[in-house]
Amino acid sequence: MTKGLNPNAPMKDSGVEWLGEVPEGWVVAGFKKYLNEIVDYRGKTPEKHDSGIFLVTARNIKNGKIDYDASQEFIAEADYAEVMSRGKPKIGDLLFTTEAPLGEVASVDREDIALAQRIIKFDGQSGVLNNDYLKYLIMSKSFQQSLMMFASGSTALGIKAERFVYLRVLIPPEKEQIKIVEHIESISKKIDNLINRVHSETNSFVR
Repeated sequence: MTKGLNPNAPMKDSGVEWLGEVPEGWVVAGFKKYLNEIVDYRGKTPEKHDSGIFLVTARNIKNGKIDYDASQEFIAEADYAEVMSRGKPKIGDLLFTTEAPLGEVASVDREDIALAQRIIKFDGQSGVLNNDYLKYLIMSKSFQQSLMMFASGSTALGIKAERFVYLRVLIPPEKEQIKIVEHIESISKKIDNLINRVHSETNSFVR
């Protein structure tokens, strides 16, 4: 992903050890530079209920999506405004786990949710940093390795929002970001279809 889609593109030194060479025309920037805002939900743990507004925890954030089956916790509607006083989620925002596990990311796909501790919400500046591109960049092996360099903790690795200043992102022109996203999602769809086909054929054989 850090090399782009064109194998013949002229390259330049990124100046960042874990990135190496990158295509000319791509920008290496601080992680926070092209984000509209960073909302950290660290604070008091809200009271949990058997029903109400779905509370997205770090356990729900997996592989770029919110897994609503991984953990099912709720808060009272009356508590929603206070719990989300720092910023309510919008469709397309990115959620990032800061600990247990560290470095998982997901796109917000519904707004009627609350966000728990150990989650940070952000979104890229329009016309500069595509949220889907940023999501896949965070999921990339190279970015995950850089995360580990600045993480801390003895029992569970974590990172505080203030340490984001040490992280770097690689930003192609917006049109190229969109092409990269389309390429990744096309490959992912083919893989998913293949997996589903294998499962289907295996189940047929078992019967």
